[in-house]
Amino acid sequence: MLSRQALFIALTACASGAAYAETPSFCNQYASKAIHDVQLVRSNPKCNTGNLHGGVFSTDYNVHYSWCLRVDANRAYAGTSEREAYLKKCTASNPGPAVQNPGNQPLNAACMSVYSQYLKGKGPKAFAISSDRKYCGAAWGRNNVQSASARAIQICVTKSGGTCRIQDTSN
Repeated sequence: MLSRQALFIALTACASGAAYAETPSFCNQYASKAIHDVQLVRSNPKCNTGNLHGGVFSTDYNVHYSWCLRVDANRAYAGTSEREAYLKKCTASNPGPAVQNPGNQPLNAACMSVYSQYLKGKGPKAFAISSDRKYCGAAWGRNNVQSASARAIQICVTKSGGTCRIQDTSN
């Protein structure tokens, strides 16, 4: 039989573990941003050195999503920061071509207009697009890329009523 102290410790551990779990919505945004960053890293020969940590730079959306569900927001932001810092460092001497169209797939006129405004935006920014590519959202001038991403997703989801993913970000 467990002593009262052991039971209290066990219950406290369970309760504190549940407090760290993030919401599916937050983790969808996190995983979408992670995949976007990983694609940028892996598509750049200066960045894709083969020394990339498997979890942080995984190309599997589910790896990022399931990890996010198990940690608090600060840890998730740290993963994003690690990828962004690596990308910034490895592209510092070779920024690569300017982005012409997110995902190199056609956008409708409304989203192309939003995307062109996004490109002109100042400060941390993000561009989100719906899975059917009919709706989009952009945000800029936020405190950081994470808050811009959350706002861009919110705008896109409000318009589409469905799922949206981060397609492009910039500091």
